[in-house]
Amino acid sequence: MSNPTFFYLGKEIKIIQTFDLFLTRHKISFKGGKLFVASPQSAEDGINIVFDAWLKHLAKKYITARTRQFSIRYGFSIGKVIIRGQKTRWGSCSARRNLSFNYKLMKYREEVIDYVIIHEMCHLKEMNHSKKFWTLVESLCPNFKSLKKELKSSQK
Repeated sequence: MSNPTFFYLGKEIKIIQTFDLFLTRHKISFKGGKLFVASPQSAEDGINIVFDAWLKHLAKKYITARTRQFSIRYGFSIGKVIIRGQKTRWGSCSARRNLSFNYKLMKYREEVIDYVIIHEMCHLKEMNHSKKFWTLVESLCPNFKSLKKELKSSQK
């Protein structure tokens, strides 16, 4: 039986799962492009659930830090950064200046993640998709069109 393949930061990674009678919870380590998952013998969690939990954990750190970096670099005043598992959106911006991002962005290249962060931050100045909005996005992310296309065309 072959191990399933998943994506992390745009790269295909292998997940190697083992089971241990003495473990009480999953242990995860990432080395050499492989995700090693040691699971309790009695674990009923499928590997997809474990992988998604790992992505959510990483997204909270990575996307939050990157968003804060961009807010300082580009002079945006943001509220909270929230990581969710939306079914139909990569991100959103609220009237309270809170930015929400889909943890599944962690499957994409860093440049694609940056585009989504910049896109949502631009909504802090333009709460629509007007020409003015897209001009602002392009001024901060000149290759946004190809990144947007990559995000739409990929089925990760």
